[in-house]
Order: sequence, then C-alpha cells, then structure tokens
Amino acid sequence: MQVNTIFATIHCTNLEHATEWYTALFDREPDAAPMDGLKEWHLGDKAGLQLVEDRHHAGHGTATLGVTGIEGFAKRMASGGLPMSDIQQGDFARILTLSDPDDNRIVLAERS
Repeated sequence: MQVNTIFATIHCTNLEHATEWYTALFDREPDAAPMDGLKEWHLGDKAGLQLVEDRHHAGHGTATLGVTGIEGFAKRMASGGLPMSDIQQGDFARILTLSDPDDNRIVLAERS
C-alpha cells in the first residue's frame, strides 16, 4: 500500500461557526465541501484538514501543522482577535498553539 494523501479530521458542534474560524486560520475559504457536514482545506498536494460537524466528538481533537512564517501568522491572528499561546521554542521547532471554538487544539510548528 502506498499512502498518497493524509487529512487531519477535526470535529465541531457548529459547522458554520467553525468554518468561519478555520477560514480566518487559513486566510481563505474551504477548498471543498464534498458532502453535507464536511468542509476541506487542501494544504499542498499531500495533506489537508477536514472539518466535520459531529457534536459527540467535538472538542477532543488535535492537529499539528508544519508551517513557515509563524511570526507573521501570529501577528495576523492577534490583529483578528484569535487567542493563542506565545510562540515557544521546542527542541526542533518553534510552536504556537490555538484552540478553535470547540476547544480542539491546533498546533503550528516551524522548524528552528
């Protein structure tokens, strides 16, 4: 078996409200809505994030996104009022943590 693409899936209680938050996070609308209750952002050729309306599982997810330009992102999010951690230095990456409206954790990691 060869894996060609991977999607992180995040569950939310209100798809419309969560879509607004993730649109601000990615600074663009979703790339696809392949079925009711699902939005997708395609993040390059091999990865993506799926947002699924599922009240029973909302708030228990974590997605880590490898990024570049973490400081510019932090400034953009701060100007939009999205709460986040300070940028922290880890052993191999600089890390910024956010919580979406359902308290799912989104971690941005930029290699240092």
